[in-house]
Amino acid sequence: MSSRGVYRAIFSVLFDDLDYQRLSPAARLTLLTLRQCREAGPAAIFLYTWEALGRQTGLTRVQLVRSFHDLEEGRWIVHEAPVVWIRNGLRYDPWIAISNPKHRAAVIDALERLPRLHIVRSFCDHYKISYPWAWLSDTHGQSVSSDK
Repeated sequence: MSSRGVYRAIFSVLFDDLDYQRLSPAARLTLLTLRQCREAGPAAIFLYTWEALGRQTGLTRVQLVRSFHDLEEGRWIVHEAPVVWIRNGLRYDPWIAISNPKHRAAVIDALERLPRLHIVRSFCDHYKISYPWAWLSDTHGQSVSSDK
């Protein structure tokens, strides 16, 4: 590897968190891989593929699907294929602050590259930022204004 990639940090208390300790070893590995992988970008919401996650973790697709289920059940992630969001990944990132205009611009830029899915809207609502597109489709296929 010629490039070291992006430096990412996580708080060490994660490993002592009782909810984290209740996760299976495969779910722990999946969560850490999702949080640390190059695709995660500045916002911790990104496109994923089972194939890439399989290569990165060494887990089978069945193990990954089970891990995703456990992580969703524990409210660690939200996923709407092909997008996964590490809930609070941005909130607890010591290097990215949504209040910083340059960081906010990088987050919005990352969001604009994602498919127009409900998960992106939920992310924006969670962090109280404007939607990256002029419109989003709701679950009934009707156009929804991004104005609040």
